[in-house]
Amino acid sequence: VRYSGTFSNGLSLNGIAGQSFHIAGKNSFNTNDFVNVGAESGLEDDRSDYVAMIGANYGRFNVTTGGRFDKDTFEVRRAEVASTADGKYGSAFVKYAFIDKQETYGFPTDRHEVTVGGSAKLTPNWRVLGSGTYDHVSETLVKRTAALAYDDECFTYSMYYQQEQPVTVNGAEGDKTTKFGFNISFRTLWGVGEPVDIGGI
Repeated sequence: VRYSGTFSNGLSLNGIAGQSFHIAGKNSFNTNDFVNVGAESGLEDDRSDYVAMIGANYGRFNVTTGGRFDKDTFEVRRAEVASTADGKYGSAFVKYAFIDKQETYGFPTDRHEVTVGGSAKLTPNWRVLGSGTYDHVSETLVKRTAALAYDDECFTYSMYYQQEQPVTVNGAEGDKTTKFGFNISFRTLWGVGEPVDIGGI
């Protein structure tokens, strides 16, 4: 079920709610592979978990909330609420996420993560971006990202630094992983590299 509406005062709303059904053939989310792609996804059974989302946009301000709910008990498996604001000199966002425990992936407890980030214009074409994600349960800054990007009407370039601090099964901090990356893209032609993701909406 999907809804969208635009009103005369400039407000727009959109929402979606539903459930998927596996009708025939092999369910690719219910197979064993080396990355456990379908484990605890809510899609591994013939009848999936329920999902729902609603968002509102007014001018340069946007807020979105959504969740995944157990198909039998309606227990919350994942929930998010996020907001963004755009301005003349950049943008900012804040997001809260609840993620139910996923023991298959090494997360024996629920996670409550807050992500804050944004971008600032240095010139009409150059931007600096950054974000950080803090897990309230383990009291750990689990992810941080910084990036520099250039955009014009036909060319995009970005380079970024990202560090992740996983939390181990016993709640202790795991080994940090650090990576650097870049992306070069000619619009409608080709691109190379991985686009930067600062965790916004």
